[in-house]
Amino acid sequence: MIRILSTPFAVLLALSLLFSCATSGSAPGTSTSAVQAPAEVPLRLADARPDLAAVVTAVYGSLRNPEAPLDGTVLFDKPLLIEGETDIRGFGLGNVAIEEDTPLGDDPLFRKTSGLLRLADPLGREMYWSWAAEYLLQDEGILILSSAAAPVYGNFDRIRFFFVEKDQLPALSYLEDANFEELLPLVAANASEAGELKAENGMKDMYLFVFDMTRSESSVDLELYSDGTLADAVVSDSRSINQEGWRFIMAEGSFRFGNDAKYRLYAAESRDAPRVLSVLAVED
Repeated sequence: MIRILSTPFAVLLALSLLFSCATSGSAPGTSTSAVQAPAEVPLRLADARPDLAAVVTAVYGSLRNPEAPLDGTVLFDKPLLIEGETDIRGFGLGNVAIEEDTPLGDDPLFRKTSGLLRLADPLGREMYWSWAAEYLLQDEGILILSSAAAPVYGNFDRIRFFFVEKDQLPALSYLEDANFEELLPLVAANASEAGELKAENGMKDMYLFVFDMTRSESSVDLELYSDGTLADAVVSDSRSINQEGWRFIMAEGSFRFGNDAKYRLYAAESRDAPRVLSVLAVED
């Protein structure tokens, strides 16, 4: 007999509060982030029991392609309920943080689980999904009775800064229509290294590109701020672009490098009260 269990969407709303990301100042073209999960939580499928690993793999597979056939050992009693945009083509399964893994009631064959999926693509971009499932262990395999997944935004932003000499790229007006996947490799290939910038002395006309490597809400843009004097970082043009959650800034201006350079550039979200995501410290 199969029990009909409630869809675990309510669990998803609380999951993002259990994970946080801390970003710090970084050199041009680099970024740092630390994803923190609750203690005693397996972060790899290899650390999980076979039944739990099979359920997580099935949820990810259904999220990637709801029409794809399963291997026969894991079946869905009901389709995975998905909230939000589901296009994860090109993104493989990275870390898995398990938040809940407990029996349902007194029967150890009925279980519920929830957690967070980190997906990544070859460019180094990431997206995060919370998920929850209730399932039954049977002799012939696993039956997932109910399951749900939803994107998580706002806790895992990972920012990359690039300075590019202006003669290395076309004018920004010609780059406005480039998509994230095209622009990032082009910018990275032509960006100045940190050592090259330190060797400069004085003001230099440059392009500055800021990429958020983690998918975010399509309605929230990036903003660029500086705490230095206007004479150290003069931005003459700045364009913030959000392509279905993939955000970047293209800017040009004059920036001081080498001796006496001491200012910070901030990447922030354009909310009522801007939230700083990352800081680039430019110092001699």
